[in-house]
Amino acid sequence: MGRLAKLVLVSLLLTQTPGCLFVAGAAVVGGVVYVTRDDEAEVILDGTPDALYPTCEKELAARGKVTLSSKSSRRLEGDLGGANVVITLEPVTEKTTRIRCTARKNGGVTPDKDTAQDYLNAVLRATKG
Repeated sequence: MGRLAKLVLVSLLLTQTPGCLFVAGAAVVGGVVYVTRDDEAEVILDGTPDALYPTCEKELAARGKVTLSSKSSRRLEGDLGGANVVITLEPVTEKTTRIRCTARKNGGVTPDKDTAQDYLNAVLRATKG
């Protein structure tokens, strides 16, 4: 790659990055649920996985059935509104956690992003008090 092309690339990255950082920062602070695949949604929340795990488990139990709960692996599985769900918690920073929910209906055949998104919105509401 030529020197001019590298300079243009760096310039583009520098001009585009601040906006991306602002959006990412807003998502972390605001706790925005967003769909990442046709069967999955995620949210990034303030708090450690260990601190948020009980809320995730409680919301799953309140809305459906918990079939697997493993705090050590930060994973929940269950049935929610006719969908099989898998919830995972992973640290993003020391003080923030990504919570992912994958949902599939009809024995795992049909993606169900709406159930995943609804569940995470319930967790978000529960964390805001």
